[in-house]
Amino acid sequence: MEEAGGWNAIFWNCHDQPRALSRFGDPIHYPKESVKMLAAVLFTRRGTPYMLYGDEIGMTNLNTQTISDYVDIESLNAAELLKKQGLNEAQILEILQAKSQDNGRSPMQWTNKANGGFSTTKPWLMVNDNLETVNVEEVSKDPDSIYAYYKKLIELKKNNPVLQHGSTTPLLVEDENLYAFARTLDGQEILCIHNFYGKKAPLHLDLHGYERLLSNYPDYQEDLTALRPYESLILQKR
Repeated sequence: MEEAGGWNAIFWNCHDQPRALSRFGDPIHYPKESVKMLAAVLFTRRGTPYMLYGDEIGMTNLNTQTISDYVDIESLNAAELLKKQGLNEAQILEILQAKSQDNGRSPMQWTNKANGGFSTTKPWLMVNDNLETVNVEEVSKDPDSIYAYYKKLIELKKNNPVLQHGSTTPLLVEDENLYAFARTLDGQEILCIHNFYGKKAPLHLDLHGYERLLSNYPDYQEDLTALRPYESLILQKR
């Protein structure tokens, strides 16, 4: 695609998919680290990044308690089919919690007040029970929040021609833990390394001669031999 001048539309979330943080990250043990890593992948790839509402505050899949919490017809039909196949309600609920389209359709969590500040009346779908901490009002106060990190990523993408139009060279293609690639344009190079797992991953790249543009951990050293859980590095060659 790149060679022919094609352009990618890049996204993790849409209204027909579960939330990326719940699918690919760890909302329990590494919520900030994993969702920031996913965001960094989105903004360092070649193409136009797309966001779904709630991405910028780290919204997750719904913590539903019963099948009746769902309104998506596809989910309800699937529940009936699974019931006929012999699954009990707890098993069906576990599947819907992971895969239902309603996960990407719950009301935006603006505040920790009733209905998440979305409406003064009961909305069409339940508000997630993590709205006490996952809401716009709360994360806006935290300089280390995913909201603040998205702002940095947007600014970086907007002001960096290499991340906008640079070619992409895959790196560490045999590594099962790290997703790494270099973006290059007019002699400039940006190195992007993302750990997709909640464990340390050995790093077999020489980072000497690179400086940090952005990362989701506060400290960075050139002599790194491993990336921490869900660590993401965006480095520029000096």
